[in-house]
Amino acid sequence: MQHHDFGREVRRRRDQSLYVTHFTKEVESDEGKLSPGQVLRRILRQRRIYARPVGDRCAGQGRDADAVCLTEAPLLGLIVPTAPRSPAHGIGFDKRFVYAQGGMPVIYLRRDLLDEEHTPPVDPRLYPFVKPFEVEVENPTYEREWRVPHDLAFTFEEVAYLIVPREERRRFLEEFPSVPRILDYEFLLESM
Repeated sequence: MQHHDFGREVRRRRDQSLYVTHFTKEVESDEGKLSPGQVLRRILRQRRIYARPVGDRCAGQGRDADAVCLTEAPLLGLIVPTAPRSPAHGIGFDKRFVYAQGGMPVIYLRRDLLDEEHTPPVDPRLYPFVKPFEVEVENPTYEREWRVPHDLAFTFEEVAYLIVPREERRRFLEEFPSVPRILDYEFLLESM
């Protein structure tokens, strides 16, 4: 089988990225409410992003599938994610690493193709990757979402970058010196 140079192909295209990014959001935990920055620190300390219910209710019989959600939007497109995610706190990985961990792009599926129990017409192994939508109501395709159907464990060497607010960058650099790149969110905004 011939080896495909995925990186060379993607670098030539401005509408694609070699990376996928997981944005954090405020969550309730045993310690109380955690800010997006605290969630990112917890992810880094544990070296793991936990799979959560994705909210699509299409894993058969109205159940949710668990997955880690990421976006493959190019870097400058990353700075305007939708609420409740924080555009200023994210962790990025090379797509090839995420693919090797079982991740892939979601399958956007018309909601009217689900059956009465909200089950998609696909192999059950694909349930975590199905994202139903109604074209009259929403357009989720701009998210360019990827999912991993289980927790995503990683080492600092596998982290491509972090995105953090300018006022938090120095602290992240001090706390996580092994992370290769810590990008300043405001710099990304200014460079648009």
